[in-house]
Amino acid sequence: MGIVREIPPTAGFALSFQELFASWNKSGFPGTLEQDFSTYLNASYARVVASGTAGMYYIAAAIKELSFKRTIIVPAYICPSVVLAIARAGLKVYACDVNADNFDYDKHELARACAQNKDIAAIVAMHLGGFPADLDSVLEIARKNNILVIEDCAQSLGAEYRGQKVGTIGDISFFSMARGKGLTIYEGGVVATNLSRYADLLDKKIIELEQETFWGEALTVAQLAGYAVFYRPQLLWWFYRLPEFFWHATGQRMRELSEHFTLDFPVQKVSGFRKSVGHAEFARLKQEIERQRRMAEKYRKELASTPEVSFMTEPANSRATYPYLTLILDDNKAKKLMPLKQSGWGISDLFSAAIPDYEYLKNFMTAGPCPHARFLSQRILTLSTSSFLTDEDFFKVCRLIKN
Repeated sequence: MGIVREIPPTAGFALSFQELFASWNKSGFPGTLEQDFSTYLNASYARVVASGTAGMYYIAAAIKELSFKRTIIVPAYICPSVVLAIARAGLKVYACDVNADNFDYDKHELARACAQNKDIAAIVAMHLGGFPADLDSVLEIARKNNILVIEDCAQSLGAEYRGQKVGTIGDISFFSMARGKGLTIYEGGVVATNLSRYADLLDKKIIELEQETFWGEALTVAQLAGYAVFYRPQLLWWFYRLPEFFWHATGQRMRELSEHFTLDFPVQKVSGFRKSVGHAEFARLKQEIERQRRMAEKYRKELASTPEVSFMTEPANSRATYPYLTLILDDNKAKKLMPLKQSGWGISDLFSAAIPDYEYLKNFMTAGPCPHARFLSQRILTLSTSSFLTDEDFFKVCRLIKN
């Protein structure tokens, strides 16, 4: 498809003019973004912060006051920014392996790590790709060892586990509203909890650590306006693919893969303008999730007879949101299908490596054996569920996979 048209790899919301300038028409969108999250999640506390990464940072900083323990367990297949958020707060990270066929912890490895290491303060339960994590297993292990559970809901706003929205089942949670994450204010996040003792402490740490940065926020507002213009197939190549070519030409692989993160991530206060944009978008969250679920089911039916790929499916008694559909490739086909990531049809992957294999993270963490995380990093392919995907696009993508 190339320079002419580029399908977004995830189901990020396209912004309308009305939503972008919702702060000028408050009568059309009564309420606030924080009230939206509290009501939707049935959470007593929800606060908008600079990003999901900043949310994890504030949570980790709060945990330092809640516990004398200083280590947080994360899945070995997770966004590298989570590790840096914990490290910036002055805590240690231990990476525990996941399963070979989904993003859940290998529960035997998790139980072993918690039993052997008495320094574990919290476990991050990750709802990656819109799939609710196996919270029963995580909570059982955590409660047995007096450990907190943090839900990473960066990619799963609206997902449900046993009839309850994710983000309200563990002790504390964080969400992302970054570009491409569905509901977006270009960069932003939310911290949530139903436990007042944690809410008060989170408020304290956010007030203490959050920064008033006029120029930083002004830049983010400008980027949000750029997103509203360029986040569409006719223009996305310039916004998304062209930078990849530049970073590839200059030999900066992590930037090319959008996996370059640092400890110096912004913790600025989010302006009322950007909150108003997110609040206006919230009204269509439910219908967007249902559309994504229908698209995922459509893919599964069309590709059901393709033996070289298997689908990651939602656990029993849960509802995934499918910001993209996750495939696990057959070993013999993985290398042949990976070039499709450059096709422009919204075919992508998640993280290029298991967390222990990122060179720039090695000083911030330790890890157990992670064969399953490494397996997934080589076999994952994702298919777009974007609203921009037409029927013609859909069948083209399916033909590419089948062939």
